[in-house]
Amino acid sequence: MSPHRGASRLLDTSRRVALGALLVVGCGAKSTPIDAGTSHDAGTIDEARIDAGRIDGGTIDASIDDPLDVCEDGARVWLEIERIDPIARDTDAYRPPSAAARDAIAAAITAIAEERFEDALSSASAASYVLCRGEGDDATLVVLRPSAPSSGHATLVIDTSDDARALILEAPHPLWDADTEAESAAIFARTGARAVLIAGTHRCGSDRDSGCDGTADACGAGAAVRESDMAHATDSIFHAAHLALASAYAGALVVGVHGMSESGISVSDGTSGDTTATSTVARFARALHTRFPTESITTCNDFGDPDVPHDARLCGTTDVQGRHLNGAPDACVDAASAASGRFLHVEQNGRFRPEESDAIADALLEAIE
Repeated sequence: MSPHRGASRLLDTSRRVALGALLVVGCGAKSTPIDAGTSHDAGTIDEARIDAGRIDGGTIDASIDDPLDVCEDGARVWLEIERIDPIARDTDAYRPPSAAARDAIAAAITAIAEERFEDALSSASAASYVLCRGEGDDATLVVLRPSAPSSGHATLVIDTSDDARALILEAPHPLWDADTEAESAAIFARTGARAVLIAGTHRCGSDRDSGCDGTADACGAGAAVRESDMAHATDSIFHAAHLALASAYAGALVVGVHGMSESGISVSDGTSGDTTATSTVARFARALHTRFPTESITTCNDFGDPDVPHDARLCGTTDVQGRHLNGAPDACVDAASAASGRFLHVEQNGRFRPEESDAIADALLEAIE
């Protein structure tokens, strides 16, 4: 467990128990020692103020002011492919959400970032989502998951702690890019990242085109991208969550985690333009080369390093999350003219997924620290 995970921020600070140095309040149900008669805001702790929790044997239940239920089986289990239960390919079972649902999920994420958890619960419900929290070492984790199984919509976990790293992992192609959801979850845990977002459908889970740029040989040679392809559709819960996360955590680097059949790893900043040797994509590429010196580590963004050759392999230039972060006017149909430095697109051979998750996580940390 990353050492950064500590006391929860899930309690509204205006209502926290003033316990001085004797108490660290957590958001789970675990109890913490207190001094009897310690003040709560203007008065002492009494039964009238703790009807949502309990004091028992000199301890306080830290869920007193926490409206979130503990996640069934824990927070991290909802990142597993069996719990996500994604829509399979060629079923035409995926349907895009309504605009109201997209707005509601964005509002829920904004409320979580601002620690307005009652509002977050209300917005999540309006989007047909369940909102719950972890406990124990995972007490700072908040989960947003679809309330209906096999809905095809994304699952999201946010770390609400003060010291969560400014890093967001996104896996838009579970099933097709096999094990990228497990890899993203592993990198999230190892790096202490802010959030991880995982799609709930195979990219070919719909027969209808998304209307965005790009083709997907995954769905047939030269086939247009589908509305179930979360890297190439903008009217999804996945993209709405991406937009909200990018806004709420404006300093975070977003990493799109993908898989490819070619050897090695190809990295890009979501463009094919040259970059500097000090850019995040260059530092990440070099860190990968250090860890995998015999593998084909290439970059779509030339920075003049012979150890990391320039090779335009699957550069993610039509990826709508990357286009958004790189300032494209309309991420669906407009290419980005330049890189913002906020997006990394990672394509990897299957041999890295998820077996080399720790090494890739460490390369990311080296690139951003």
